[in-house]
Amino acid sequence: MNVLVTGGAGFIGNHTVRYLIEKGYDVTVVDDLSRGNAGLLPLEAHFYPIDILTPQFQEFMAARHFDAVIHLAAQIEVASSERDPLRDASLNIGGTLAVLEGARKAHVSRFVFASSAAVYGHPSEALLPLAEEAPLCPLSPYGLSKVTAENYIRMLAPSFSMEWVILRFANVYGEREVRKDPGGVIQIFANQIARHRPITLFGATDPTRDWIYVRDVAEALAKSLVTIRGDAVYNISTGKEVSLKTVLAMLERTAGYSVPHEQGPKRYGDIHRSVLSCAKARTLLAWIPKMTLEEGLFRTFRFAQDQARQEEVQS
Repeated sequence: MNVLVTGGAGFIGNHTVRYLIEKGYDVTVVDDLSRGNAGLLPLEAHFYPIDILTPQFQEFMAARHFDAVIHLAAQIEVASSERDPLRDASLNIGGTLAVLEGARKAHVSRFVFASSAAVYGHPSEALLPLAEEAPLCPLSPYGLSKVTAENYIRMLAPSFSMEWVILRFANVYGEREVRKDPGGVIQIFANQIARHRPITLFGATDPTRDWIYVRDVAEALAKSLVTIRGDAVYNISTGKEVSLKTVLAMLERTAGYSVPHEQGPKRYGDIHRSVLSCAKARTLLAWIPKMTLEEGLFRTFRFAQDQARQEEVQS
C-alpha cells in the first residue's frame, strides 16, 4: 500500500512512518519542517519539504496516486491557539481542507485524520471514561478546530469517493520528540528533569490525563488503513486516568532525584479530568495499548537524558 503521511517528520509522524515501513508500506512524507525534523525519518521514507497550504502541494498531489493519506500536520498547542486563533484555524481547518482536496486529486481511497481528546472539552464526570458518542464541547480554539476539521471530513470525503477514519488521541507521550518545540507535558518534564531544571505546574489543582504511548498510537494509525470499519471515529487511549503529579513523581523516581517545583497560574482552556474509553478501538480496530506507563516513562526519560548528555559534550 502506498501511503502519504502529512506532518510525518513530527513527533507522532516519525514514529508512524517508522512503524509503517517496518510493516512493509511504501511511505511518502510531506512536512514543511516548521516543527518537524527530517533527520528522524528512516531512509526508506520518500520525503518532500512541502507546505500543505501552498499551490505546490496541490501540484504535487495531482501528479501522484496514493492509496491512503494519514493527515497529522497540525498546530497542536492549546496555548498557541488562544494567542492566535486565526493561525490555528488556518493550519488545522484550512490545512485539512487542502489535504482533502489534494487527496481527491491523488485518487485516495482512505483518509485517516488525527483528532484529539480536546474535542470533548470539560465533560460531566458521570460520563468518564468518555466514549466516542460523548458531547463535543471544546474549550479552546484548538479543540474547536479539530471538531470543525472532523465535520469537513465527514461532509467532503464521501463526495470525493473516500472512506474516512478519525482517531481521537488521548495525551500522547514518548521518546524522539521534536526538540525544537516539544509540546507534550511529559516530554517537557523529562527534558527539565534530565537537565536538573525546575518544573512549572500550572493551576492549583492536580489534573488527570489518559497517557498513551506514541508507538501504540502509530499502531492504531496503521490499523486504520486496513480496517473494514471505515467512516468511523475511534478513541485511541488507555482508558486509565493518572494525575500529572503522579507522572512527575514517577519520572523523578526513574531519574533517582527530584527537581524544584514552581507554581504557575491556571491556564484558560486546560481540562481538569480527561480519560477516554478505548473499547470501540479494541473491538473494531483489533487494537490494544501495549506499553505500560512505567516503561514508557522510563524510555522517555532515558531519551531525554541521552539528549542532555550530548548537549553537555557539544557545549
